[in-house]
Amino acid sequence: MLRRRRETWIVWAIVGVVVAFDAGAIVLGILDRDAQSLAATVMFSPTTIGFAVFGALIVWRHRAHSIGWLFVTVAFFFSLCHNLAQNYAVYSLAVDPDSLPAGRAAFWIASTALDSIYLGAMLLLLLLFPDGRALTPRWRPVVAAAITATVCGLSRGFLDFTGEPPLHGIHNPLAASGGLETALNVVQTVSLPLTVVAFLGGVAAMALRFRRSAGVERQQMKWVVAGVLIWVAVFAVSLPFQVAGFAAAGDLPFLLSIVLFPAVMGLAILRYRLYDVDLVIRKTLVYACLIAVLGAVYGGGIGLLGSLSLSVTGESGDVAVTVTTLVVALVFQPLRRRIQRAIDHRFSRRTVDAETAMRAFSGRLREEVDLDALCGELLGVVEQTFQPRHASVWLRSPEQG
Repeated sequence: MLRRRRETWIVWAIVGVVVAFDAGAIVLGILDRDAQSLAATVMFSPTTIGFAVFGALIVWRHRAHSIGWLFVTVAFFFSLCHNLAQNYAVYSLAVDPDSLPAGRAAFWIASTALDSIYLGAMLLLLLLFPDGRALTPRWRPVVAAAITATVCGLSRGFLDFTGEPPLHGIHNPLAASGGLETALNVVQTVSLPLTVVAFLGGVAAMALRFRRSAGVERQQMKWVVAGVLIWVAVFAVSLPFQVAGFAAAGDLPFLLSIVLFPAVMGLAILRYRLYDVDLVIRKTLVYACLIAVLGAVYGGGIGLLGSLSLSVTGESGDVAVTVTTLVVALVFQPLRRRIQRAIDHRFSRRTVDAETAMRAFSGRLREEVDLDALCGELLGVVEQTFQPRHASVWLRSPEQG
């Protein structure tokens, strides 16, 4: 129990660190907006936080499950490398040179030096999803190939490279030379075939899991298999364009994988209750949608009523805020129930069907006078909603009253 609590605290502490990294990246991104676009920071921040929370929920419920830790690893990697370190390096090396310390260290962290960590995590997700274990013991060498490819890929961080604009003139501060550089090039070369083997093995493992699965597990696998096929199709289409010189086409599979894999795995959880965290995520969706809608109503109401009050009375502010607050308070519960029904209808059909059956039974209960028929109706509703192994009705006799 103590170990479980410690791991829970650790994983949620990492989520807090990811949020802090993203917050710092947004602040630096605003300062860097004249040198680079803020869009990447804005795109990566909710993605990394979603990755981290999703992984933390899995670790919280299944502390030994490797899938949760893989998601937390990906979140930490993106928030540190492609958000915070990238914006820090741009500010300290391009926007305001030498204003912050360790700018070149941030440049190295934000470069392609550590990209193999992300690639390795995604390969392991393919090989280990959904139970966190290899398909069979015979598949362990493929898992080992993915890990080895990840370690070999880190050698890229010690070869010479330059940054992309606005850091195109900056060279790798840790670049090796001589015999060490030759050895690192060999290691880098070895990582490519291992990555291909691990990727093809991951796709094959997904296909075999899908073929061998049945019932609910088969429905769970459909989402991820569909995501893998979409990614492979996009990669196949973009590869000729990349070879032809359209470098931007090569970024499309990478960007799609960032969003696609957590999305399809999340859909599997929401739709088919994988890892038993569907209730938590449904509630999160409900209140996230509720906050978004109420925030839009509140902001729009203050702006509209403030402009109207200013044009009529020459004053704005207090009246608009008061009226808008009252409107938000009045619509809170009805809107929450409507959003809850919409999300349950989409992701929890069993809950909706159970509520429908209970309402129908309540209507028939008022009209039923035959005790035997009433007992049969009650047992039918219980079996439909709760699906117990056995159900019976016990009635107290008048003599026992």
